[in-house]
Amino acid sequence: MVAPSPFVAIGIAVCALLVSCLTLWLSYFRRGSIRMTKPSVIYFGPDGSRTGGTRDRPKIFLRSLLIANSKRGRVIEHLYATLIRQETRQNFNVWVYGDDKLKRGSGLHVSDVGIVTNHHFLLPTDNSEFRFRGGLYTLELYAKLLGDQTPSKLLSQSLEVSDAEGASLSSHMCGLYFDWGPQGNGYASHLDRAEDGPRSISNEPVASG
Repeated sequence: MVAPSPFVAIGIAVCALLVSCLTLWLSYFRRGSIRMTKPSVIYFGPDGSRTGGTRDRPKIFLRSLLIANSKRGRVIEHLYATLIRQETRQNFNVWVYGDDKLKRGSGLHVSDVGIVTNHHFLLPTDNSEFRFRGGLYTLELYAKLLGDQTPSKLLSQSLEVSDAEGASLSSHMCGLYFDWGPQGNGYASHLDRAEDGPRSISNEPVASG
């Protein structure tokens, strides 16, 4: 039996070393990025209880999974939503997240395991001119990641609001939900006139985090 050439053995060892280095880089040293699953629910409407008094602060609410595609994970400095309708572009830059305990979004670490939670996006307190109306909207979600110079787009979703739904939203007495239907591969909208919508931010203290 002919012994393998030493050059073959060296080549195999070099290939194994390169594969090990590549695996180490992909697993631990690569910064990677953040991805978001399609939200199971999206909400347009006022913040707070239906019977809680003034309800003129519009809010976007959604629930989704954030996950990093690197082993080390990434840190989100800030998350914000942008709503586009025709020539109008409005940023919702007040970000609060959580399920049982709400936190003001800042410095959220996202691992390769991911984190599922509710996200609330509100307008600045000094912006009172925006109103939800009927029409075709594009909802975009951006994440400013620690160490990156520019925000990363996580989501771009078109959503249709009928004229009747827009008129109802302008009354501040109901909210509009978009529920994802995997079989129909699209969102189905419905107005909610129940007493409470997504958890209120305006009427409770929000912990910093």
